[in-house]
Amino acid sequence: TGSGDGQLNNPTGIALDGLGFVYVADRGTRRVQKFDANGNYLLQWNEGMPGQPLSILFGMGVSPAGEIFVGDLDLIKVFDSNGVYQREISRTTGGRFFFVLDIAFTPAGNFFVVDGDDTVSRFGSDETTNLVIGARRSQNGFGDPRGVVRDSAGFLYVLDTDPLTNSSRIQKYTDDLQPVTSWQVSITSGLPLRNLAVDGSDRIYAG
Repeated sequence: TGSGDGQLNNPTGIALDGLGFVYVADRGTRRVQKFDANGNYLLQWNEGMPGQPLSILFGMGVSPAGEIFVGDLDLIKVFDSNGVYQREISRTTGGRFFFVLDIAFTPAGNFFVVDGDDTVSRFGSDETTNLVIGARRSQNGFGDPRGVVRDSAGFLYVLDTDPLTNSSRIQKYTDDLQPVTSWQVSITSGLPLRNLAVDGSDRIYAG
């Protein structure tokens, strides 16, 4: 733990690009760091537009084009692989984001965003919102969604926690956010689950 090169202090997002480089959003130091596949530190950045420091970092993702999408409070800030600022993205329907908690991409460049207002938004490759779903604690809605991943078959998985019962479930959706199924996830530590990951065999991990 620390603020030196390669050190972390409350990391909140991690993403891997097609070349094997790893990007970590660190809320404690308000920066993004880049590492190689062996974990060696390469570089970092802590600004969006020039003179505007990063603020409250959450989830992140890497687009098929290799751009780094970083959730910074109520905006997505986009950078190239060397941390050079490109642009900002907000929701074009349903108002601004509350907190950008996680981001998952399709191979075509569409992407899904889990938001702190208990919704999931779908964006087209033109970076405009084309669908928003979410209804607190409904059967196919959300209590407190946290993570999102997409498998090789195109199904979307959302990690959802219920702050009232400290329980978690994973909900599975089609690419157009139609519900498929859901299942409960056992929690043994007493702490809520925060993140999802999917491996090359489409196995889903929650932690």
